[in-house]
Amino acid sequence: MTRIALTFARVSSRKPWLTLGLWLMIAVGLIASASAIGNDYSDEISVPGSDSAIANELLSGAGDGSSSSLLLASPDGFQSVDAAALVDDVIAAASAALDVDIPNPLDNPEAAVAKGQFSADGRALSIPVAVGVDDVSDAGAAAALKALEPALDAGWSAAYSGEFARSVDANTSHRSEAIGIVAAVVVLSISLGSLAAMVVPVVSGLVAVTSGLGLLGLLSHATAIPEISPTLATMIGLGVGIDYALFQVARLKQALNSHPDTASAVATTAASAGTAAAFAGATVAVSICALAISGVSFVGWLGYASAIVVAIVVASALTFTPAFLTVLAPRLTPSSKRHVEAGKGTARLAAAAVRHPWRATVSALLVLGTLAVPTASLHLGMSGPGDRALDTQLRESNDIMTAYFGAGSTATLAVVVQLDSPAAGADDPRLVQLSQELANTDAAAATPLRPRAGDPTVATAQVTPTNDPNASSTLALLDAIRALPTPGSTSLHVGGATATRIDLANQITSRLPWLMAAVVAVSTLMLVIAFRSVLIPLKAAVLNLISVAASYGVVVAVFQWGWGTSLIGLDGPVVIDSYVPMILFTVLFGLSTDYEVFLISSMREAWNTTHDAKAAIVEGTRNSGRVIMTAAIIMISVFLSFVMQDDPIIKVFGLGLAASILFDATIVRMLLVPALMSLIGRHAWWVPAWLDRILPSIDVHGETDETSPRGRAAQKVSA
Repeated sequence: MTRIALTFARVSSRKPWLTLGLWLMIAVGLIASASAIGNDYSDEISVPGSDSAIANELLSGAGDGSSSSLLLASPDGFQSVDAAALVDDVIAAASAALDVDIPNPLDNPEAAVAKGQFSADGRALSIPVAVGVDDVSDAGAAAALKALEPALDAGWSAAYSGEFARSVDANTSHRSEAIGIVAAVVVLSISLGSLAAMVVPVVSGLVAVTSGLGLLGLLSHATAIPEISPTLATMIGLGVGIDYALFQVARLKQALNSHPDTASAVATTAASAGTAAAFAGATVAVSICALAISGVSFVGWLGYASAIVVAIVVASALTFTPAFLTVLAPRLTPSSKRHVEAGKGTARLAAAAVRHPWRATVSALLVLGTLAVPTASLHLGMSGPGDRALDTQLRESNDIMTAYFGAGSTATLAVVVQLDSPAAGADDPRLVQLSQELANTDAAAATPLRPRAGDPTVATAQVTPTNDPNASSTLALLDAIRALPTPGSTSLHVGGATATRIDLANQITSRLPWLMAAVVAVSTLMLVIAFRSVLIPLKAAVLNLISVAASYGVVVAVFQWGWGTSLIGLDGPVVIDSYVPMILFTVLFGLSTDYEVFLISSMREAWNTTHDAKAAIVEGTRNSGRVIMTAAIIMISVFLSFVMQDDPIIKVFGLGLAASILFDATIVRMLLVPALMSLIGRHAWWVPAWLDRILPSIDVHGETDETSPRGRAAQKVSA
């Protein structure tokens, strides 16, 4: 691995301007191409082999083409002439803004009642809007929102729901990236004390992430990539991209003191920090790709998308960053003395942990254990429009639906019956019998089963639960419907968003232990290969699990218990989606392994020089601790900036990742790792002879032929 990093660095640094130009051309080309053809991200979820997947397949193509609605609610109803005129004005303005024909339900109230467009008390209307969100310009969306103002001014409630509402809300949530980058610039400026040194991590991270996002936009036309994938990939990509470049800048500033020319200093940097970054990035990518174990394409692509961006970050760290460092090397002031002085704080902390390892270990575990306590009460469900911020269209429309149409109106179940022979009509005895059984359930409402036009072997009905999608009664209703007996070879299935999310939660619950085991096993094996040690990888796995549990505890306390939700733009507790812990686990385990690689690599370098285990712990922490802390502050700043987004799922990711990095970089890496390494002592670097023989040789310590023990021995023999 060191040879690979050295080869890329030497090629890139020989023609640095060519390398930088090629990278910029790639980034601009990918973004320009993605912007020209647009993206095609999709939040469609399917759980292969589930009952909902069968139902949704039968339902495909049976809709009316409307994925959005216009909701109007009047305290006095719509009977008066003025109310009817106002409805007509709003619909006319919305139709003009969106360039679609929105039928006025007041023109044919009987048909509208039959379709369920009126609430039971007649004071609310749900009007389908057949509009494609990609066909609406920003000006059109703004005009559509303006069309609601007369109703709002009259004291009505008015909002859009569905895909159009989601699109409108998304346009207000693009501040996070800029805030995260500004925070990174401030931290880097203070830490590195040099404009040139600050520019390298920021530009390297931006070029890599921009390229990755452009590629994802193009790939979205070939496969179903979830809409939140670019946001999650940006969070992770910016964090690791800036961090990896920061480690290389810090190492180069040290190397410039002991190397006569820029080329050799850049090579040394690539051999150490570059190699560690490549290995750490590979670990993160592999961990995130483990989401494929979920068996759900939606969840798997959340991992693949992030892994693609991380892979591009690694490619940038091996080529773009060395070229950039070569160009800016004359402006980077050597700072070995300053580095040693700045590392005194982390060195003192490590020395204290080494002197009192048991006291440090017990204290740290008590803190992390306390933080992890709320994890025991983790309850998973499905987030929805009701969890959004109060001033969003999705939240406003959800509140109208629940207030006027009932809490279960947002949890509608789509019942599909596949008959063994075509139905004679709606009065077919089989359909009448099943419709009666649906009506006898605990549902708030159930429409009769009716044969589908064009395919009378399939009949459909809508069942509205009494409560919201996360209520236990809704789950019980779904199970009861699926358990209904069917005549002959007729089969009954239940689909729709609510049923699909429940099936997803069940599958995630069954697959989560396997995913955790796979991530832990693969990460541990990679560390065994990297450090040729048994105890260090096992220690890292245990500490990573503790760090993840503590971050889970913070997520539960804030989002499920509601502690401090007002500080992050929420008005109370929200539901934690079933797939969120799975994604957090893979990402957090990968990022925690990152810091383990950088810290232990530094300790290993000191060990190779001194063969004094305790001195190597302190010296390794001194050399890498300050950079790790700076990198952690940057990553925390980037993650926390995404808490500002309206989507509660992104808020969970942002806070969960930030909390984990905070605990991992401080309590775990600066206190627990030195303490445990002290307790392990010389055994830390032990590996059985048989295992040492079969392990592939992958060096992440940056040992060149001149610095490795084997190389120095050869030099002595030669002399």
